[in-house]
Amino acid sequence: FGGTPPGVARRASLLVRLEASAADPIIVPIMTRAGTLDPQVADNDATVTIPVQARANLALEVASGPDSVNAGNTWTFAAELSNEGPSDAQDARIRLQVPEGATVESMVPGSGGHCTNAPSFECLWSGSTRPGSVRRVETRLRVRPSVAPLTTLVAPVHGISATADDDPTNNSGTARTRVTAAADLRLALASLPSVLFVGEVSETVATLENLGPSDAQGAELSFTLRSDLRFSGIETANGHCETPEVGQGGLIHCQWPGPMDALAVRQVRLRA
Repeated sequence: FGGTPPGVARRASLLVRLEASAADPIIVPIMTRAGTLDPQVADNDATVTIPVQARANLALEVASGPDSVNAGNTWTFAAELSNEGPSDAQDARIRLQVPEGATVESMVPGSGGHCTNAPSFECLWSGSTRPGSVRRVETRLRVRPSVAPLTTLVAPVHGISATADDDPTNNSGTARTRVTAAADLRLALASLPSVLFVGEVSETVATLENLGPSDAQGAELSFTLRSDLRFSGIETANGHCETPEVGQGGLIHCQWPGPMDALAVRQVRLRA
């Protein structure tokens, strides 16, 4: 400053830029010196303590995946959590709320992450997530085969950390999809005996199987007796069959009300 007359104060401003990882208070020693002899040097030095308060603005984006998924199939979507700073985010997490009608097949985190299912479904990146960094998790949910078509599944996703966030409005998102249904039915027929003589009664076993992936609603089975066969009797479980009179020919119609689970089997034993 050059010369400083008695009674004159000199002032200097100190600008400190903190690292994003700063956590503890910053202590800055300040020392004063002059070219003139100072008889009291004990009051020439001081320290300034700068309190540090970390702030990390997290932002979550969710890519919902397909617009629709068949009941019984897998719904895959991804979530990305970014740290927009200015501080490191400590112990960043992506947390999932599983919708009714679905179960978690897997949650696969990006590098450094670890996922758990208790007490909640979430993925954790221990330690620091630097400003500009992105944490990603891919989630696979299995839609229950019994979910009704046109149902909309909504999975809320949340991004959190141990660091204060002044703008929590962008920390959450939702994945959503619409449920459709597809049930692949397979029919197999077996007749006994393999050789039938005039006057004998044959038995035909019709096996209806739902290969999924969805439940089949209101399964039905119809067949018409050949002109040389006459109805003798029928057996089925959990269903109802409309038949001709005994000794008559014609149409046989069986139905099972309600859902037929994926991989379930319905069977009819017909004697004619």
